[in-house]
Amino acid sequence: MIARSPVQGRLPVALLLALGATLLATACSNKPKVVVDPEIEEAVRVRKQNFSEIGTIAKNINDALKAGNKLVGDPTITSSVQQLGNYARDQKFWFKAGTGPESGADTDAKAEIWTQPDDFAKKSEALIEASTQLATVYASGDGAAFATQWKAVGKTCESCHESYRVPDKDD
Repeated sequence: MIARSPVQGRLPVALLLALGATLLATACSNKPKVVVDPEIEEAVRVRKQNFSEIGTIAKNINDALKAGNKLVGDPTITSSVQQLGNYARDQKFWFKAGTGPESGADTDAKAEIWTQPDDFAKKSEALIEASTQLATVYASGDGAAFATQWKAVGKTCESCHESYRVPDKDD
């Protein structure tokens, strides 16, 4: 009779248990693995980056207004107002067909952007108008009018987000 090592009989059982646990964890995962077209992923990444930059613009303007800083002539505010106008005009190009939630990409855009294109276009146009008016008021040098128009820009953004953006988990 050949003597067996105490580990020899247990190794396959431990290996099977580890493999079983891995398979179970994979099967119970609530996020299925989705392969997303690299062009779609890039379009969504760029869209998110652009909105992140709009968030930075909003922070710059909000911080300046809260601090009571002189806005006219401030290079950060001048640049922010110009960039906001550019982003507002370009936004219509950020939502190409196939870049919504159906793509499997990690996006905050709701499917309604593509199922309600006329309303989405109307809201996009409202942002263009509000940001154009903001630039006009900024150029006039009237700080109070700028603050008022900035609130109007914010309401325009909120209106679109309510309809077309998945709420943050913190909301």
